[in-house]
Amino acid sequence: MIGSETLSRFVDWKDRNTCILFGDGAGAFVLQASDKPGGGLSAVMDSDGSGADSLTLLGGSCVTSSLPQELTACEGKHFVQMDGRRYSAFATRVKGRAVMEALEALGLTTNDVQWIIPHQANFPNY
Repeated sequence: MIGSETLSRFVDWKDRNTCILFGDGAGAFVLQASDKPGGGLSAVMDSDGSGADSLTLLGGSCVTSSLPQELTACEGKHFVQMDGRRYSAFATRVKGRAVMEALEALGLTTNDVQWIIPHQANFPNY
């Protein structure tokens, strides 16, 4: 599985609230069947749009398609904008819920797990 993203073109490098968090990246991993126990035991895929307005890209989208692109670009709307506190609280809440759902599907609790390694820097409260 390979994943990549190019976010640097949407980052305002003068905005320390976002430029230190968003950039370009890629990652890959290979899975294969094994007779040994272990591996991927559970996964949760979810979608929750309730935090959408805390992380936005206001320009160059269907929201502003009727406005001239030059105007939205001059207003800085083509850059990622984030309400950091609100987004962090949202991300921590949904991440914690997903971890608990994945453990529950296996009949486990957090006491049964030695490490949980999230993909973001937030520290979830489980």
